[in-house]
Amino acid sequence: MKLRMGTLLVVALVQAACGSSEDGGDTSDGADVNDGGGSGGGSGTDDSGLGGSGLGGDYCGVDPDANVGEEPSQVGDCSPASGACGLVECAVPEAGADHAEPCTALEYASNPPTSGTHFSIWAAFANYQQPVPRGFLVHSLEHGAVVLSYNCAQAEAAGLDCAELRQQLTDFFDSWAADPLCSATRHRLLVTPDPELDAPFAAAAWGHYLKGTCFDADRVTEFVEAHYGQTYEDICNAGIDPATYPSCCGY
Repeated sequence: MKLRMGTLLVVALVQAACGSSEDGGDTSDGADVNDGGGSGGGSGTDDSGLGGSGLGGDYCGVDPDANVGEEPSQVGDCSPASGACGLVECAVPEAGADHAEPCTALEYASNPPTSGTHFSIWAAFANYQQPVPRGFLVHSLEHGAVVLSYNCAQAEAAGLDCAELRQQLTDFFDSWAADPLCSATRHRLLVTPDPELDAPFAAAAWGHYLKGTCFDADRVTEFVEAHYGQTYEDICNAGIDPATYPSCCGY
């Protein structure tokens, strides 16, 4: 009980500093003060299993067209591009796992990020309609998740239909097998738009990413099977819906 009360106090102080949504939301379920995580609570998903609305509002001041026309950057030990989507997989040197208060501005060595300082609370494993600040996502990666992200501006610049791309990711999310470690959610995949991503599509796990011009279900399946749950914190405790921190701009 003392630990629970202490956790609630920490989260309350963070919310006071960052701001909270009108509907409140119990963010204590995702508090990870000692990196052990909280158990129980809501997962941020709706009854359909497609996930919560994600971060509310706009792109936190980030221009979603900022990376259009740029070549995707590769960081780490990268394999040659393979398949029609030009997917490149990179193993990225671990950049630590320190905690920062939610809403802290953070920078990452790779795009998408695969490790490094992250928020002390992680995003629920869900399918989001709005961008999730990367500080939440990296903490989800630390818990063995795989994040499937996309950038509509990049996709459209490459001649893709972004709605079709998003549907492919949603179908993949919906069809992934249940995780026996999970109770509040089906598995540890996340889908999110990412206006900072410098490619149409990417998949990220702790220490690894796969990035290319489109989505290849077979290649992404290989990536997820290789890296899902492969961390020192292989747990599936419930996270929070980032919409409960509407003032966070993690980009």
